[in-house]
Amino acid sequence: MATDKRIYTGKNLSVVHRELDLPNGVQVCADVVKHPGAVAIVAFVSRSRVLLTRHARPALQEWLLEIPAGTLQPGEDPSSCARRELIEETGYAASSISKVTQMLPVPDYSDDLIHLYVAEDLTYVHQRLEKDEVIEVCTVDLGYALELIEIGAITDAKTIAALLLIQHLGARPRPSSFYVPFTESEDAGEERAVAATA
Repeated sequence: MATDKRIYTGKNLSVVHRELDLPNGVQVCADVVKHPGAVAIVAFVSRSRVLLTRHARPALQEWLLEIPAGTLQPGEDPSSCARRELIEETGYAASSISKVTQMLPVPDYSDDLIHLYVAEDLTYVHQRLEKDEVIEVCTVDLGYALELIEIGAITDAKTIAALLLIQHLGARPRPSSFYVPFTESEDAGEERAVAATA
């Protein structure tokens, strides 16, 4: 059983001081960033070309090349969020959107969960940026995007993971991953893992 004490609340996240027992019985304390979750979208404008955003990131004070992404609003379905964020950041609406997987970008200190989607059959409807967003949009060949990863021009973790996974899967949707909580036995977790990949 974990005990949380909130020590900070921000716009899209909070920080809690957590006390808990590990599976080996050791008691630990950890500062955990609580996040509502997010979506990321690999959007195909053609069979081989994808959308990338050039995003001004205040935390780094740099421009980053990324796939479109955004934070879930309270109670928002991830697929609805993916459609909304794609329009807001790039101006493109998708007729077809499919979940590929989900990923934990920084599980050592945050519960942030990113839902990854593939979007196809795009129609331009106009970009709808928020006032604190500075985003430029470009289209690149998927192969060229992978080259940008190789030379270090793309350093955003979710973008690297998503593009490499899409190349590996050939854009085929796959079953979602899941957490195995401490309270679940190892045998039960293994059975669920086998069932999810069958």
